[in-house]
Amino acid sequence: MKKILNIILFTFLFMLIFSCSTKSNSKEDKNMSKNEKPIIDKNIAHNALTENEEYIMLEAGTEKPFTGQLLYNKEEGLYLCKRCNNILFQSDTKFDSKSGWPSFDEAVDGSIKYVKDGSRTEVLCAKCNGHLGHVFYNEGFNSKNTRYCVNSLSLNFEPNKIEENNTKSKIDNSKLEYAYFASGCFWGTEYWFEKSDGIKSVVSGYAGGNKDNPTYQEVSTGRTGHLETVKVEYDPSIISYDELVKLFFETHNYS
Repeated sequence: MKKILNIILFTFLFMLIFSCSTKSNSKEDKNMSKNEKPIIDKNIAHNALTENEEYIMLEAGTEKPFTGQLLYNKEEGLYLCKRCNNILFQSDTKFDSKSGWPSFDEAVDGSIKYVKDGSRTEVLCAKCNGHLGHVFYNEGFNSKNTRYCVNSLSLNFEPNKIEENNTKSKIDNSKLEYAYFASGCFWGTEYWFEKSDGIKSVVSGYAGGNKDNPTYQEVSTGRTGHLETVKVEYDPSIISYDELVKLFFETHNYS
């Protein structure tokens, strides 16, 4: 009996590992590209990659299972695209699928591009088109029935900072000004502004629209007319409005 149980367990683990590189249980995603896979312009300036990282991100390679540096990472923070620093996943969406690759049950809104890859669904960084891995559905791992199976070599990890930014102590509250920035995803925009010197506070919300106090789910349908917006309270003697605008366009995929 024990031998039979061991065989069943081994077969299950083999099939799970095999799925990330050869087999898919994916369903048609509403955001999936119907066109050919986007072309990666290797001449555009991005973060420098090692040979192995280029193989993964530019040639849609797959790292060996159970070898990734971030596989067992349990720190709180954000997972970024290694090629362009686009924010892809939050640490609270990561789970242990025992597949051998970092797994997430949800991606940051607007951060992922979906492309049909035979019987599978490939996931790319929406900002630079770098290959990340694949997404699988209906495997029963979590309540969202979603598993983003991502190569560790495609990711950088940004841990949450415990210390406050030292420049915040220099902020002159009598000089504070406000600026509003609307983007496809306020979480990513909020993150980059909060890391900047001279920022007193960053508050996410909605602008415009035809309904009072909408929920996130309602806004996500696109039918309320709202835009995801951040309100930035800043000290112009430390950081100028022009610098805020520059940071916004450098860290936001506005296409």
